[in-house]
Amino acid sequence: MRLRLGEGLAAAGALALLVVMFMGWYGAKAQPAGDTLNAWEAFAVTDLVLAAVCLLALALAVAQVTQRAPALPVAFGVLASAASIVALVLLAYRILNEPGPDDLVEVRAGAWLGFAALALVAAGAWRSIGDETPVAGDEGAVSVERRPAPGA
Repeated sequence: MRLRLGEGLAAAGALALLVVMFMGWYGAKAQPAGDTLNAWEAFAVTDLVLAAVCLLALALAVAQVTQRAPALPVAFGVLASAASIVALVLLAYRILNEPGPDDLVEVRAGAWLGFAALALVAAGAWRSIGDETPVAGDEGAVSVERRPAPGA
């Protein structure tokens, strides 16, 4: 397996975010836990941005494991990093300014867990593009023939 820490964090955050998106993110203040909205129900566009970030983070991990050249994993790392930062800003706005009237709607635990999972995706993608350590299993993958120096 050739998965480094950054890609592992991004993939774990993406899987956690996909699961958390089905939890209750917003609910009525009068009802303790009954009628809640998950991310798919509460958002019109932000849920699609979150899903795209999850797909990019998972593609980053898959590309790192399957590709021998670094070009595709680096590209997915840059895209996942940029998209996750944009999604963090969007999600922070939706947590601070929840959908619906403020006196009736409150933020539930799913939104905070989603923000934490998204932050994990962002941190993993950021670490991935900055990590230049060779991955396990690639020792000797590129063998360079040594030749004597040319004569003067």
